[in-house]
Amino acid sequence: MRLNILAFAAGIIALQMQPVLPPAWPWALAGLLLESSDATIDAIKEAHEAATNFTLLLVAGHLLGVAWESLLHRENLVRAMITGRKRRQTSAGGD
Repeated sequence: MRLNILAFAAGIIALQMQPVLPPAWPWALAGLLLESSDATIDAIKEAHEAATNFTLLLVAGHLLGVAWESLLHRENLVRAMITGRKRRQTSAGGD
C-alpha cells in the first residue's frame, strides 16, 4: 500500500514537472500498475489489443479506399500522394 501511495505521489510530481521532464509520466503510470491485479492487467492488455486491431482496420480501409478511387478515376493516386501532383482535369465543354 505504501508503494502505491509513493507511486501516486511520484505521478503527481511528474505531471507537475511535465514541461521540465516530459518523459517522466510513463514511469509514474508503471508505478501505479506495479501491484495491480491480474484481472486489471488482462483488461489493459485486451484494450490495447482492441485499439491495435481498430488501427489496423483503419489502415486497411484507407488502402482499400485509395485503390477504389484510383480505379474509379483511372488515376494513380499513390503517385499523386507522393509527388503532390495530379493530372490536369480536362473539361468536356471547353470551359
